[in-house]
Amino acid sequence: MNEETEENPYFWVKVKLDDGTVYSIPHTAQELDKAAEHEDKTVRWYVAKSEFTSSETLTRLAFDKDRDVRCMVAGNEHTPVSILVQFAQSEDVEIRREVARNTSTPTNILVQLAFDDDRGLHSVQGGVASNRTDGWYFTSGGLYSVQSGVASNPKTPPDILTRLAISEYSTIRADVAHNPSTPERVLRGLAMDESADVRVQVAENEHTPIDVIIWLAQDEDCVVRHGAACNICAPPDVLDQLATDKDTRVRWYVLRNPSTSPETRARLAQDKHVVELPDFR
Repeated sequence: MNEETEENPYFWVKVKLDDGTVYSIPHTAQELDKAAEHEDKTVRWYVAKSEFTSSETLTRLAFDKDRDVRCMVAGNEHTPVSILVQFAQSEDVEIRREVARNTSTPTNILVQLAFDDDRGLHSVQGGVASNRTDGWYFTSGGLYSVQSGVASNPKTPPDILTRLAISEYSTIRADVAHNPSTPERVLRGLAMDESADVRVQVAENEHTPIDVIIWLAQDEDCVVRHGAACNICAPPDVLDQLATDKDTRVRWYVLRNPSTSPETRARLAQDKHVVELPDFR
């Protein structure tokens, strides 16, 4: 059980260890360096994840016996480039994916991972992961890949994002659609994708052209309209239109959009179907 403070939701954390004791994760580099030696892997996991951990400590944790700790090191933006380069060659697909997602990963490594062929699969069944080598890994959250990590990285070059936008896998196309660095012409193409999971990411992307947001606000799939309704770049008149949408959740997103006009927000505040919905963001 973890208790995370509102002021610093990740790195001043109280964790319950295997022996039942409660340990407070420190948030200074010196204290984190000491915590990196803790016998409990949960403590080391948080140290590897912390933005306050020094590069020297992260380098040491890169060789930790626990793969989850190593995964956190691979995803930490303060991990030395030399370690990220080594991790990019790892046989563990999840470690490579964390490198692919890391904004500190050099461009040439991102390009390399965009063409990653030596993949692996982790299927979660009853909470136990099994490793295979046929290209993908599954979790309870769905299908992911190393290429998906590259597609979501804002540092990925535009030409690579363009290539990944035509992937046969909708999860990868959705990551490209969500990426703030995706070129406008690519976003326009993805706005017509057959998958609503892709179109909703285009609708939510604040870099999507206004005319595309307007068009997606009329999408037949309410999930796509959810995306348009929560986009702060959506024009006020579009939000006014969505405020009368038949789908309650669309109206809920409009109510919470800071770009919604005071008049429309006041009207929605009287809609009992909207105000009674739980916060499911």
